[in-house]
Amino acid sequence: MRQAVMSGMAISGDGSIFAFGHTIREGRDDIDIVLMKLDSAGERIWVRSFGSAAFDSAMDIAVDGEGNVFLAGTTEGGVAGPVDAEWEPFLVKFDGAGALMWVRQLGGQPRYHVSGVTVDSAGNAYVSMSVFVRGEGRVSFRGPEMGVSEAYVAAFDGTGKRLWVRSLDIDLDNATTSAAVVPGSEILVTGVTSEMPRVVAPPLSGAFVARLDENGALSDVYRFGSLGGGEVPYSAMSAPDGSVYTVGVTGGTLGAKDYELTSHFSVDAFVARHERDGEEVWIRQFGKRQGYVAYDAALTSDGRLVVVGKGNGDVGNEPRGLSDVFIAMYDENGVRLWVDQFGTEEFDDVFSVAVGPDDLIYLAGTLARGWDDPYGKQLFLACYSVDGQQLWLRTFDNDSSLLK
Repeated sequence: MRQAVMSGMAISGDGSIFAFGHTIREGRDDIDIVLMKLDSAGERIWVRSFGSAAFDSAMDIAVDGEGNVFLAGTTEGGVAGPVDAEWEPFLVKFDGAGALMWVRQLGGQPRYHVSGVTVDSAGNAYVSMSVFVRGEGRVSFRGPEMGVSEAYVAAFDGTGKRLWVRSLDIDLDNATTSAAVVPGSEILVTGVTSEMPRVVAPPLSGAFVARLDENGALSDVYRFGSLGGGEVPYSAMSAPDGSVYTVGVTGGTLGAKDYELTSHFSVDAFVARHERDGEEVWIRQFGKRQGYVAYDAALTSDGRLVVVGKGNGDVGNEPRGLSDVFIAMYDENGVRLWVDQFGTEEFDDVFSVAVGPDDLIYLAGTLARGWDDPYGKQLFLACYSVDGQQLWLRTFDNDSSLLK
């Protein structure tokens, strides 16, 4: 039996939905990647599955102006031939009809982690990744034997030709978490960074947002965080005025909170807005220390911010289970306009949100199927209106139904 996990999605200019996830064979390390195309009502048009006989994981998806789809991730067994690394990054391109156009692998170091992919108006793809590097005197929170992370971005043109690879080289220890293209062909990359080895307590680490030009030159970077907060920014995007929104998780006191508790039992989600140069405009922190994490965000046509994530409290309404999905909308001043929360009685997750050309909001994630057989996970796609009404919810179980 295979379990299914939804990992992300993107929307093309004509409103088509491209969602990807993974099917996991029970008791094995055989994980394959599933890509689906759906119409704006959530009805499947086609499904593609690919992978090696080992561990394969897609981490992000992007769609270019012609409706071609890019998936970036990590392979252990090789999706385009033998691997040169223990975990090797890959980039795959499909056309809008589901035909595989090309696959590229990028080896060299023992262990990679791919965090994001984004596409510019010329059809060039940019992949953000981290490389785990061992070295004498270089240690991190993972332990002395693991070394540190180095943040990289790689660029490919539409034919799969590698244009460049750049190391961000921001601080001693860096790891990327997302990538996005902003107007003017600049690339935003988010991640976590530490100015010193993270073997101290509390960890002196925080979030960074870096800006690169189309040739990979680092033009600007800013950092933010709280002492011991261990902030992780999972997504960033540029507002029409050039300011930057980021969303993520904090274990500290990062910004204005919507509660009075002083507990440090768990973590909160955050939503932040900074000027281009890193000056703080506002930061909102929420979740009452009940495991809230904001994973992704998207902008509506009029500049409102939609945020999705998970938590086990009552931010949206009464909690349904051990971890629920939430979706919230904020205006440009950081005022929350509405929030909704849904899920099963168990652990549910959401990883991606996108706004269609008609301003309908789509989110993708995973819902639990229950403790009774067949236990495990099922994929879901949900659609919301801009005023916070859930219009529909589609679920896809295991590969017997997923691949129909």
